[in-house]
Amino acid sequence: MGDSSKKRLLEYAAKRLGRAALAARLKVPEKMVADWIDEGAEMTNSKALALADLVQELNRETPK
Repeated sequence: MGDSSKKRLLEYAAKRLGRAALAARLKVPEKMVADWIDEGAEMTNSKALALADLVQELNRETPK
């Protein structure tokens, strides 16, 4: 997954949940979420996969 894709997924999830809740769901400090979004810090593959799963879950919860 490219860096711009990760950033878009992070921004989407943060908008839906808030950064604190997103951090809790990904089991990382809120500062790390901020670094990923604001600073372009490197995200591990395991966290990127967890983020993708979370976004998929959020999309299933969205009424169509």
